[in-house]
Amino acid sequence: MDRPHTTGDPLELLAAELSRRPSPIVLFNKSHSGSRLLAHLLQEAGVFMGAHLNESRDSLDVLRLVEHLVEHHYPDYAPLWRNAGPAATAAARIAREAFTSHLEGLPPESIRPWGWKLCETGHILPVVDRLFPNARYIHLIRDGRDVAWCDHRGPDSSFWRKIYFNTDRIRVFGGRPCTMAEYRRRPHVYNALHWVNAVMVGRAFGAMLRERYLEVRYEDLCSNFECAARQVLHFI
Repeated sequence: MDRPHTTGDPLELLAAELSRRPSPIVLFNKSHSGSRLLAHLLQEAGVFMGAHLNESRDSLDVLRLVEHLVEHHYPDYAPLWRNAGPAATAAARIAREAFTSHLEGLPPESIRPWGWKLCETGHILPVVDRLFPNARYIHLIRDGRDVAWCDHRGPDSSFWRKIYFNTDRIRVFGGRPCTMAEYRRRPHVYNALHWVNAVMVGRAFGAMLRERYLEVRYEDLCSNFECAARQVLHFI
């Protein structure tokens, strides 16, 4: 359904453009939670998951948008809503480029369902909801004790410090520097911190989405795949 726009807000203008397509299905989680399995399920169900994916089925195009929004705005997106200035213009431009590239090969008139998988999307849900007010969100959660032993990336940059701690101003945690060298010494400690924050942020933003948010446990997919898959497919 097309949404009329009444302001010069670049994000609202972009939302009106994007509303010509079906609303997307968004899959996010803490990294190494098994979301590749759900991405394959959605693809087999006919969902277009993007033109440029890595081996884990993550959208490389949406990643560029997530990196920009997290580095420049997260955790406070309020200025984007209050001021339709250069920051909002830049965010809208990068989002338009990301989704144009992500949707390559899917004709604009297509009614085929589409979406994407990207772990850190959970940190930009307020912006995604602004662009896609009817999108549906699947949050996959795996037991943190398993995820803690799956090495990923330490908080060694502005982006990753925000993903871990919701701020990029931290340089030392627990008396240890936020570097990859320190991460490699005690990866399970950092992975546990990462898991806690990813789940908390995803649930907090997800609660605001009400019936458009579904939480799926990875262990349910393993123990009773058919039942869990039916729940996901019914949701979308």
